[in-house]
Amino acid sequence: MKTLLLLAVSAGLVLGQTSNRAAVRTTGQFEQDGYVVYSIYVASGQEDLEQLSISAALPAGTRYLESVQTPLEATYEGVRSDTVSWSVGKLERDTVMGPFVFRIKLDGTVSEVPATIQAAVGYERPVPELVESPAPQGTLIPLANTGSISFDQRGTLNASGANGPVPVGDTGVVLFIPEGAVSERVTLTFTRLSVGANKLPTTDPPTWWCSLYQITSEPQVRFAKSISVALPARRALTPGIETSVFTTNDLDNWQKAAGSPSLKMPAERSIGFGTGGFSQFGGGCISQFGFTSCGFSTGFGFGGFGAFGYVEQDNLKGKVTGSTIGTSAIGALTTPPSINTVLIGARP
Repeated sequence: MKTLLLLAVSAGLVLGQTSNRAAVRTTGQFEQDGYVVYSIYVASGQEDLEQLSISAALPAGTRYLESVQTPLEATYEGVRSDTVSWSVGKLERDTVMGPFVFRIKLDGTVSEVPATIQAAVGYERPVPELVESPAPQGTLIPLANTGSISFDQRGTLNASGANGPVPVGDTGVVLFIPEGAVSERVTLTFTRLSVGANKLPTTDPPTWWCSLYQITSEPQVRFAKSISVALPARRALTPGIETSVFTTNDLDNWQKAAGSPSLKMPAERSIGFGTGGFSQFGGGCISQFGFTSCGFSTGFGFGGFGAFGYVEQDNLKGKVTGSTIGTSAIGALTTPPSINTVLIGARP
């Protein structure tokens, strides 16, 4: 695997797993049609990096389909020997660039693929160096389209029986209902819908829709406290990008939610890489690497729909500084805070 990655960079680079100058991380997800997209992020430390080469190795048993997204300041260089590569002239200090996204499909020789893949970033200045991502980890699991969760006045309870964030089945949705938000037992159901098959609002500038969900409750409910929910995006996002929310009860008459788009994320609510995370945003939403996280203070039960999206031209820039996301750029990729630390620690 290392040989494949080295094909994309200069022969004179010093090989290293970690560096205080750069970091590279990856994340993958199944699309609803069964294809897989992988996303690569690169972060710089406290020095500008120049003449960068970024590469990612295809998992065994897969076939490359296409490049999906390349940041505006990067160039897609193609595929060679099962390695996808890009080049970047300069990455300013303390900056995350990404996602670099490509699509693959399983070729029939394997039944599963890893959740992360091997990737590397090489650069010529300030010194020639090559930094690799950690070895591939985990198994990528397709998300269920529908899931339900029940809770009462105690709120959502984690595996230890404590009030905290919990997954909603196998949907990838993560929900936090604080204690005292409801006075009776409530069941919420989240159903992921196809963006392409439904009528969504027209915006200027255009919006790229991260996700579309139907959210229902039984019985109807109005929350006494703000709740938080993290919804999987259709593909990984540039962290910290402002996200808009539109709601409707009939998939026709859409209304932009109050407080949308949200303000940029403050430091104490920094979000981790890959696994998502969320906090209480007072009615707004914010993007993480693979999730759209929102706060709500109203109720469900109307068979309502929520569409979450961002201004397409903003994400295509594919670059954000560490100060924007409330942590160092390298720290955002390598040492993210836990979900509980972010969420529970930020409660008023």
